[in-house]
Amino acid sequence: MRVRRPGPRAADAAVRTGVEGFVLAGGLSTRFGSDKALVLHRGRPLIRHALAALEELGGTPRVVARDHGPYREFAHVFVVSERAGRGPAEGLRAALAACSTPLAVVLAADMPGVTGAALRRLLDARDDPSIEAVCFQQGGRRHPLPGVYAASLRRLWEGTPPESLHAVLEAARAVTVGTEDAATVRNVNRPGDLENG
Repeated sequence: MRVRRPGPRAADAAVRTGVEGFVLAGGLSTRFGSDKALVLHRGRPLIRHALAALEELGGTPRVVARDHGPYREFAHVFVVSERAGRGPAEGLRAALAACSTPLAVVLAADMPGVTGAALRRLLDARDDPSIEAVCFQQGGRRHPLPGVYAASLRRLWEGTPPESLHAVLEAARAVTVGTEDAATVRNVNRPGDLENG
């Protein structure tokens, strides 16, 4: 595992050369009890927080979900090729399959603490085109989302597909960016999680 310190302006260059944003919204929300992407947090649905963070990078982010119906009010572009019941790695596969640029910035719909500035830090850390994945490390753990993933990682699904996002990070020899801000990598699993930020 390589750890990088971001350079000063690499993110701006990365955005100019082509980055697409994707929000994964295909989870079943079983621990939450309802579609958590639609739950209000600080006055707007969780999915809008994720879309807003990506919109700060420019472009129009896409929502990855098996059914785009519940999210049409919040987004205009969708990826609906996700196969049910296969977890977030399947969401990443669908995003990379649809990605028309060299890089995809990917986060989950239930991550209201992610900001455009945090996503730029990840892009800043990709200062070498051979780097295929960048994610945050917080509390001694790598967090696959939010993450920057090279579209070339599509190849991982040509054989035995990775079972998890952590398996993708291993295969990609991901670069990590340290963060002290737990909100940047925190996702909402239960209603009580919304009370903590």
